[in-house]
Amino acid sequence: MRFVWAVVAFILAAGLIAVGVAQRTVLLGPDSETITVSSEEDLPYTVIDSDVFEALPEALPGERGTLTIESEGPIFATYARTLDVEGWLSDQTYTRASADGGSIDVATVAPTAEIDGESPVRTPAGSDLWLEEFTAEGSMEENFTFPEGMELSVLIASDGEAAAPETIEVTWPIDNSTPSAPWFIGAGIAMLVLGIILYIFAVLHARRSRGPRRKGQPVPLTGPVATARDKHAASPLPGAAVGTQDALEEGEDARGGDAAGDDGRDGPSDDDANGTGASGGASGSGSGSSSGPPEGGTARRTAATRRGWRLALPALGLSAALLAGCTPDAPAEGPSPSPSATADDTGADAQQPAVTESQAARIVADVSAHVTKADEERDADVADDRLTGVALAMREVNYSLGEEIDDYGSLPGVPAEPIVVLLPQAYDGWPRSVMAVVEDAEDETVAPTMLALTQEDPWSDYRATYISQLRPSAEIPDLAPAYQGTALVPPDSSFLQVAPQDLAGAYASILGDGEESEYASLFDIENDGFYAEVQDKRAQTKKNFDKTGEETGDLTFDERGGDTDPFSLLTLHSGAIVGVSVVETEQVTPAEGEDQDRTLIKFEDDAVLKALTGEEESAGGVKTEYVDQLFFYVPAKGSEEKIQLLGASSSIRDATILEVEDDGDEEETAE
Repeated sequence: MRFVWAVVAFILAAGLIAVGVAQRTVLLGPDSETITVSSEEDLPYTVIDSDVFEALPEALPGERGTLTIESEGPIFATYARTLDVEGWLSDQTYTRASADGGSIDVATVAPTAEIDGESPVRTPAGSDLWLEEFTAEGSMEENFTFPEGMELSVLIASDGEAAAPETIEVTWPIDNSTPSAPWFIGAGIAMLVLGIILYIFAVLHARRSRGPRRKGQPVPLTGPVATARDKHAASPLPGAAVGTQDALEEGEDARGGDAAGDDGRDGPSDDDANGTGASGGASGSGSGSSSGPPEGGTARRTAATRRGWRLALPALGLSAALLAGCTPDAPAEGPSPSPSATADDTGADAQQPAVTESQAARIVADVSAHVTKADEERDADVADDRLTGVALAMREVNYSLGEEIDDYGSLPGVPAEPIVVLLPQAYDGWPRSVMAVVEDAEDETVAPTMLALTQEDPWSDYRATYISQLRPSAEIPDLAPAYQGTALVPPDSSFLQVAPQDLAGAYASILGDGEESEYASLFDIENDGFYAEVQDKRAQTKKNFDKTGEETGDLTFDERGGDTDPFSLLTLHSGAIVGVSVVETEQVTPAEGEDQDRTLIKFEDDAVLKALTGEEESAGGVKTEYVDQLFFYVPAKGSEEKIQLLGASSSIRDATILEVEDDGDEEETAE
């Protein structure tokens, strides 16, 4: 029977292990699921929202879908803020895949912007809106890592003109784990161990059962009994027969019990059997009772029981260890994710910053590359790709003078990296603005550069409107973090000490009147190094002029606010960083006198004036204009802080000849 239980245990073990292995092999489900995004129309663009990559409920926690694209031609893919993608495609018809309650919805989106005629064709590569771009030929497989807290979309195209790739698939890794398989395998191993133990006990039992079975010798009968047996062969004496038979049966039972191994005792020896039978016979004849088992039987049974437990306990311990080690392979649940700050945390109307830090780094590097190339080639068209407004106008004048004057110097360039200060506007529409301070990684002696960048519409690149060098004494005020962005300050804001649209005129008054200006109490003139430089330059110019023209001419200085729009972004504590331009003029006219018509202003030694005016002398005089590009920190109204100059640069803009009319009035002529 013991062999039967061992065989049953082996069969159960084999079944349990087979079920566990089958769950991990032939019965194992797929480890991924794939959907295809396609359109019935041959549209040039396909958009997949980022939530599609997380839409599959069965996907493994923390895992995103993998994008696979196949095409016969070039493949372009990028991801950006959903609002930016929608803005860039606002004049296009495109295919869009979005997630809705765990299901994927693919639809065709019509243009939202008003356009005349057909939608324009443009290449998607290189836009400042994109966070990252991917290109390939024939096939592409990307597993995107999207920044947290942003609504993003993936834009897929070919070249902007041909139809988008025909095969676009999103594949998710899904949970095909089998938590019960280890338990089945573990239970099978435990059953196998139990079967082995049962088999060992069965073998031991069988070996003991095959041992010698020796019957005790017949008890010699006494004389009278023998005589009686001889006389009554068919009927033995009751006392002797019963006693002898009981002793024999008791010895036989003892040997049979030992042989069967019921209590683990050793079989009796011949002497024991004979002795027991003899005494049993004598006792039986006298009292009718037989003797009990030997006293050592109980001790032998206890020792055998202990040996059985010594065999069983290791087996039970091994089984428990195997079961403890067979833990399910289901993925362990991690800690509950804590809520992260998103745009919604700041209010329902919160808007996202115009650029991320990685975008800004790429944009500034491209601005630097264009400006460097334009300066080397003196090509205003190259500069126009990344400059506008007063920044571009100053470059155009510089390039024009460089073509006329061999050794004429270039304006300071724009470093490529690193960006040490970044303040983007938080705005979902257009135009957008960004302020950045960039150091020169190759030359630490070069002053950091302040840039004001503006993007007019979704299809335009960011272009610099103001470029200045950070002043040595400048202290950048507290700014909002780049990932949060800030608001644009209206030009006529009344919450600042001076409205942005009035700041250029106020500082022009400081340059002209200094401490006597009506705005002197608002500006930190004492620490304004640019103001001191302007005064020193004017004094030196006047000194040089007086050496030759004090008796024959007059030199005057003037200043006014520039005609460019101010650039202003809000800082913490309700202040603002404001970029403006100021125009300075130097005017030389002949001295008044009876022979004024014979007095000439000669500047043949001034190559710049000759190049700008095309003349070497003027009877009416000459006026030279300089443009200052300035950045200020303007505190909030009521603050005890003063307006501080943060960055400044200055360059010549124009020179014009003044002619004297018959009535003596001076009139400016175009260059």
